[in-house]
Amino acid sequence: MQFIDSGISILKNQWDLKKQRIKKHPLEESLNVKLNSLSNNVTQLYYKNEGISAKRLKIIYDNNAKYDSSSFLSFYQSLIDDLQNIVDGNLS
Repeated sequence: MQFIDSGISILKNQWDLKKQRIKKHPLEESLNVKLNSLSNNVTQLYYKNEGISAKRLKIIYDNNAKYDSSSFLSFYQSLIDDLQNIVDGNLS
């Protein structure tokens, strides 16, 4: 059995075992959206690579997450913004 870390931590009583969703949490809606997105991403990867093992699916997922272009672009943009602030003398 393989596990993918969602990055979400909740109390035991905030998990609905039957529905497999977060409940009774102040951020319940947004956390469940994140879980749905994670589930959808893994499902899409599975269908693109149908018949692969859970272990191989996790490796593919981890590599996709590691090299996510949107994360890179966000990082790169923040780097450019920081450098611009240094040039402008606005960074404290």
